[in-house]
Amino acid sequence: MKFRILLFIIIFITLLSSFYQCVKEQKPLPTSEFSYTTTDECSLPITVSFNNLSQDADVYRWDFGDGTPVLHQENPIHIYTQEGIYTVTLTAYGEGGTDETKEVIYAVSTPVASFTANDTIVSIGDSICFNSSINSTLPSTFLWSFGDGYTSQLQNPCHAYSFPGTYTVVLTVTNACGSTYVIMSNYIVVSQAGASPVPDFIASQTTINTGNAIGFTDLSINNPQSWEWIFSGGTPGTSTLQHPLNIVYNTPGVYNVSLKVSNPFGDSTLVKTSYINVVPLGSAPVTNFVASSTNIAAGNSINFTDLTLNSPTSWQWQFQGGTPNTSTAQNPSNIVYTQPGTYNVSLTTYNSFGNNLHTKQAYITVNPQFISQAQIKKITIENMPFPTSAPYFRNPYYRITTPTNVILRDGRNEYISGIMPSEMPVFWNLTPYFTVNFLNTQYKVRVFDWRSNSSMDIFVGEVVFNLANYTQPPTPFPPSITLQQNGVKVILDIEWQ
Repeated sequence: MKFRILLFIIIFITLLSSFYQCVKEQKPLPTSEFSYTTTDECSLPITVSFNNLSQDADVYRWDFGDGTPVLHQENPIHIYTQEGIYTVTLTAYGEGGTDETKEVIYAVSTPVASFTANDTIVSIGDSICFNSSINSTLPSTFLWSFGDGYTSQLQNPCHAYSFPGTYTVVLTVTNACGSTYVIMSNYIVVSQAGASPVPDFIASQTTINTGNAIGFTDLSINNPQSWEWIFSGGTPGTSTLQHPLNIVYNTPGVYNVSLKVSNPFGDSTLVKTSYINVVPLGSAPVTNFVASSTNIAAGNSINFTDLTLNSPTSWQWQFQGGTPNTSTAQNPSNIVYTQPGTYNVSLTTYNSFGNNLHTKQAYITVNPQFISQAQIKKITIENMPFPTSAPYFRNPYYRITTPTNVILRDGRNEYISGIMPSEMPVFWNLTPYFTVNFLNTQYKVRVFDWRSNSSMDIFVGEVVFNLANYTQPPTPFPPSITLQQNGVKVILDIEWQ
């Protein structure tokens, strides 16, 4: 019996020892964690340095989310060359198992935008639909200014004009990296409904070599219904198409082009004299060129394309205001303009028969960098209604609100006591400044007369403002704006950002 008890004790101790050893040798589960630092996330390419904070692990697997091979380094560095939103996954392996963590990295840039309209020559009341195109993967906001005082925040709006005229359309696109804007000057032509047509047209080229062809585009307004073209020196010499193509000029010379347009309200004829210049082969160059854009924001770049005739063999460009300011490439690219202004571009081309200089005056317009937000620094009340019976003074204070009077900044505790009409104006320097994050948003400045019991405060008047209305020419981004409504006159000092 004693032997059995002793044997049981020995077996129990052996099993307990084995269990303890197993527990003792069990390894902790690894914890996967990392941080990272980047170069400017809004300027491609971006370089990301990863700091591995994992614990209880000795092997690591990095997946950078962009299709590049995984890495097994502890603290890798990775470069993102394409715009996108990438999920980075770190898997940590240890003796106790595996663990995984994910972080999102943004490799994005300021949006590049463009737009077109389904029609640019219309009558009053006709609807024009605009289609925008952007390269950004980030969510973006849109602000259209149609040139007639109306705006839209839709991505692809439609708009009808109520008055005849020529209108400039501006599109502003904003994402988390900033804003860009596209200006199409004199883009929309609106005419009176029921008027006779006004002819206009443009040629695809106005200087060509013998044997080459030209296409013509009708730009007439007031809805012409028939067209009669005459091409002096061209083959064919006439056309009734709206946009005739492949008009061939076989003989050197300078030629006129005539267009007669008609509709039920009348007809009219336009003759462009000496419009087409046909140059024989084997001549000195006839210089011409075009820019990828002629209206940009400061800091952006432009590409130039040579259109010179007669096979030039060398090129000398001059870019006033550009960086670099010269080039000998045939089609120079990435000419950067950093300062607002209007600049000339010159190109001299050479071949064995001679050379030719062509300068386009005031060809490039560089606008100030677009501003996406602003801050109100100071509020000045220049005038407000005063009581016509005693007491004749007011204790004014201000509130900045939404259009529905939701208070965004309450200046009640900053009221000014006992102001008489002779003591106007009064002002407040705002600390901190009031920030307007989205310019195309309506706000109010509301003026009150303070009383010791807030329920007895008297509403004096208000003014409404939308800072987007102050971002367009001829005087964009003024340092102060003046608002006046129902006897209340307020001046806001603005810091544009």
